[in-house]
Amino acid sequence: MNIILKFILIFIFFFITLSKGISEEVHQELLNKLEALYPIEINFVQINNNNKKINGWMIIGGKGLARTEFEPPNNLVIIADGKWIIFHDALYDRTTYLPLNKGAFKALLNPSKLNDDKNLKITKEVKVNNLIFKISANDTSVNDELLVYFDLEEENNLLGWEIVRNKDVEIKVLVNNSKKLKENTLKNSSYFILSEDMKKQKKIFKGPFKRSIKKIPNHGKPM
Repeated sequence: MNIILKFILIFIFFFITLSKGISEEVHQELLNKLEALYPIEINFVQINNNNKKINGWMIIGGKGLARTEFEPPNNLVIIADGKWIIFHDALYDRTTYLPLNKGAFKALLNPSKLNDDKNLKITKEVKVNNLIFKISANDTSVNDELLVYFDLEEENNLLGWEIVRNKDVEIKVLVNNSKKLKENTLKNSSYFILSEDMKKQKKIFKGPFKRSIKKIPNHGKPM
C-alpha cells in the first residue's frame, strides 16, 4: 500500500474509532484534549520506516472536517467533508470517495461521536516531558498501535504521533508547528470541499506548498 495512504488510513482508523477503553478517565482525558485542539492548522514532517521524510500540512476542523496535503512531488489531497473522506490525486485527476458513516470512517476526528464503538483500549504514560496516549485494538489480531504525544508542560500542545506495527515504529509524525484557528476562519472557507469547478480552475490545493502539475490522462502522457 502507498505509504501516504497507509499513514492517513491508520491515523483515521484509530482516531475515529476511539472507544471507552480500560480507563474511562484516560478515555475522557484524551477526548478533552482532542476537542480542545480544534480547529487547528498543523505543519508536520512524516518519517517512514525507511527514514524517508515528507513534509505535510493539515487542517482539522472537528465535526468530521479535515484536510491533508503533502509537499511535492506528492500531489494527493485528502478531504473529510463530514460525510465522505475524499482522496484526490491531482496528477492523474483521480478521485475516490469513502463514506464516513460506515465502518471505521463514521466519525472522522469528531470526539462527540467517539463513544459509539468499543473496539479500542486507551492507556497513558508520562515519559520525560511527554504525555503519551497509547491507542490499540481490543482485537489481538490487529497489530497496529497509535501513540499520540502531547507536551506535558504546555497544555494541549500536540507534539506528534507514531504508528507502531508489531512493536516496530512504521511511521513517525513530528509536528513542526501548529496554530489554533478561530471558528470564523473556517466558516466561509473551502478547505473541506472538492468541486468540479475547483478542479477546472486548478484551485484544488490550499496549503503552503508551491507546485506545478501536468495532469496525466488515461493514456499515460502528460497534458
